[in-house]
Amino acid sequence: MLVLFDLQDVLDYGILGVFVGRKGVDACGSSHSLTVVEVDGVRTLLVSNRSSGDCGLRIDLSKFNLIEGDHLIVTGRLSGSAPSRGWALQLLKYNLNCSHCEEGELARNVFPKLGEVFSLSCLLDESDMNKEIHIQSRTWIKGMEHADFFIDSIVIIRTDKNSSLLDSRKVVYTMEADAYLKEMDGGGYTEYLFSTGGPRYTVNITPGSRNIHMGNRQNDWDGLDLRTSLLGLQRGSPYKIRVKGKVDGVAPEGSEMMLQLLPNYDWRCNTRVKDNDEFILEHKFSETEIETLTSVRIATNMEGKTMDFSIYAIELVVDNLDECLR
Repeated sequence: MLVLFDLQDVLDYGILGVFVGRKGVDACGSSHSLTVVEVDGVRTLLVSNRSSGDCGLRIDLSKFNLIEGDHLIVTGRLSGSAPSRGWALQLLKYNLNCSHCEEGELARNVFPKLGEVFSLSCLLDESDMNKEIHIQSRTWIKGMEHADFFIDSIVIIRTDKNSSLLDSRKVVYTMEADAYLKEMDGGGYTEYLFSTGGPRYTVNITPGSRNIHMGNRQNDWDGLDLRTSLLGLQRGSPYKIRVKGKVDGVAPEGSEMMLQLLPNYDWRCNTRVKDNDEFILEHKFSETEIETLTSVRIATNMEGKTMDFSIYAIELVVDNLDECLR
């Protein structure tokens, strides 16, 4: 999977309080500002001083060398000035530089609540290559058209840069797009990822990438859980998970990386590893597994219970590629 753009790379290495248009990301509308702020130790983009619902964030898709099937994901939160109901965040498509003379095409519409993360996403097709995306708001509550909001993450990903069947893959979750993948107070959690067992994970941030390190392990179940119960998985869809990682240092004799399906604690993808090995764990779920699945755990067997490891990518998709090739 190729990450074409990640807003967090700009925010992490930018200057607090300053945001200028970066590679096609800037303000839309007038009389408002985009400001880099820090909330609970996490950098985010504040959209404020808005005079109308049209004032928001603009993404110029022509700047990214996109192809059909690339996936745009925007996540954020409401600020305290936003109403708790009757207020929608929208993702609209406009022809490039024509937002002042035409109606936008509504691609996504969500009604977030205070304290909750909202997500706006869409698969891009060939006709979108010379369009611009606007993130803006609508409300029927008088006086609330100008409420502030935060943009935590903008990610554009390509799930398989060599495939002509990208429409056959729908991204359900990626670690790269997890808005709260930071070492927060105490570390060890986002909305979807949780540390299990004793140690908590730490997040290493480098230009262009983030990875999760699991250290100080004492038990085979000390690992990382992806909470699939929050992702709205449905029976009948061909879900597939793919995890990429690396052993950090010594792997005791007989060590294996594994996926464990909860709540039944069924092990999948046992993969033998040695010192400093890179590994990939991949599993396609059966309908029976999806019926009961609440979490997928990334951990080890008993032999590897003290082994440190890092996770570089987690991707959960609806993958119709096998059916398309039949």
